[in-house]
Amino acid sequence: MLDGDPLLSYQFSLQFTGGPTLPTTAFFREISGIGVEYGVAEHKTVSESGIPFIQKIPARPTYSPITLKRGIASDLSLWLWHKMVVDEITAELARTNVQIVMYSRMYLPVLQWSLKRAWPSKISGPQFQTDSTDVAMEELTLVHEGIEIDTMGSMIGRAAGLL
Repeated sequence: MLDGDPLLSYQFSLQFTGGPTLPTTAFFREISGIGVEYGVAEHKTVSESGIPFIQKIPARPTYSPITLKRGIASDLSLWLWHKMVVDEITAELARTNVQIVMYSRMYLPVLQWSLKRAWPSKISGPQFQTDSTDVAMEELTLVHEGIEIDTMGSMIGRAAGLL
């Protein structure tokens, strides 16, 4: 794959580190919501020549929740993880680091988004419809305390710190 080739959106996986009820790697049909937005603080000041102006300064970042969707199966690990959040004894243990890995056309890892201290804020089960032949889906929303992007094995990605 050439560096300029676009990546395909369907070649990805999730990796969990630290969650006691979670699998090491999981596959989902859809992942959405990766992003960070910085607030803007306005600072009124005066230039050296005495002209007033407003300086815009980056404020605290806000990290978007991540939504995961997959076909539901008999594996209850996501539901058990969500249950840990409710329980005061295990709530802190529910926080785990999550890596979203994107693969090249040769199925080699290329990019990785790392979510810090993620935990499930919402989980939804399938919709039941007697006239449907669709796969039953479950949906999980993760909140987290930060996100970093890295090119797999590349110092350039670490140095860039784009997100």
